Amino acid sequence: MGTEVERKFIVLNNKYDSRIDARRTEALEQGYITLSSDCSVRVRMSESTSGGKDSASLTLKGRDRNGERVEFYYRVPAGDEIKQIHDQLCSSGKEKIRFAADLTADAAANTEMTNQADLSRDCTVRVRISQNKASGATRAQLCIKGPRAKDKEVIDRPEFEYDIPVEHARLILDQICSHSISKTRKYLKRNDAQSDPHVEWTIDEYDDSRFGGLKLAEVELKDTNLPPESIHKVKLPDFIAIKRPGKSDQMLEVTNTKGFTNSELGRLPADKVASYVLNALEQARKMVGKAVA
Repeated sequence: MGTEVERKFIVLNNKYDSRIDARRTEALEQGYITLSSDCSVRVRMSESTSGGKDSASLTLKGRDRNGERVEFYYRVPAGDEIKQIHDQLCSSGKEKIRFAADLTADAAANTEMTNQADLSRDCTVRVRISQNKASGATRAQLCIKGPRAKDKEVIDRPEFEYDIPVEHARLILDQICSHSISKTRKYLKRNDAQSDPHVEWTIDEYDDSRFGGLKLAEVELKDTNLPPESIHKVKLPDFIAIKRPGKSDQMLEVTNTKGFTNSELGRLPADKVASYVLNALEQARKMVGKAVA
């Protein structure tokens, strides 16, 4: 079972520069599939009735284009993870199919019970291509995230990632994804003195022309033995928090703020900076100005 537990903040300054692990800096290109009757992700689980191996798969289907529909099929490990996706993240329109692998007299021995369903449309499906800027190594992943909780205090949600061929990811970005985004991701050094060893800090730097110089910091809980609420006790670094003697730290947190999800940012026109981004950046400048004064 995969679970995403993270918080997200507006970056206030560049004090993180000297604390970055340059060996891990990545150029990210990622796109999002808008789930609909035209585009879907099908989850299938097949259970052998004859003692054979169980199997599972994910199928991405693009929209119809002049009678043709692009489709990508991936085998994934059978087990609890794919069962959770099927049972919790798929729409209610599930069907059970009983079929034989062949039509011989031994067909009954090859029969499988198959459950399949499409992901619910309130899930997030992301395809990402990552290139390490130091080594040039490139990888691609398909990520499925469950819907965000309506209660903004709840910050954990199911998350599952699968490696896919880079060439497939490029085709999916081009032919299936409805919107995309590019950014540079930087990682704080793991032995950073100001960091909690149970979490990981990353800083995403977005294109200036599209996002007005927006930088977002994310802290993600990596210790699966800790409860999700422990993410609220993490010490906040000086590039997102302004220390106020005798008072709580002042920062701009955008966790669960819809406009600041990567999926929503990716919907912005290439030549337009959203007003909520500009307002947040202006708030950050005012906070820094008051702290300096």
